[in-house]
Amino acid sequence: MEVIVIETAAFHNLIDQVTKPLFDEIRQIRKELSDKSLENEWMEEEEVMKLLKITSKSWLSEYRVSNNLPCYKAGRKYSYKRADIMKFIEKRRANR
Repeated sequence: MEVIVIETAAFHNLIDQVTKPLFDEIRQIRKELSDKSLENEWMEEEEVMKLLKITSKSWLSEYRVSNNLPCYKAGRKYSYKRADIMKFIEKRRANR
């Protein structure tokens, strides 16, 4: 059996060289997947109300009518795309 001895700093440097590219690639793939999944994620009224920090459905209705909050209606149910809501929030922040 052969024993190889190396300094601690050199060992950590070697580990960083091997694992850093892998971790960077994993982070990039996770970011791409999460961005794509969030774009197409649908939300219901309760979730939108939490994001907009409102407590009344009448306020949500007012936002839809007066502020052009993007929404989609199927029957009596409203649905919202997360990407549209995030754009709406950013636009309102910029206008303040």
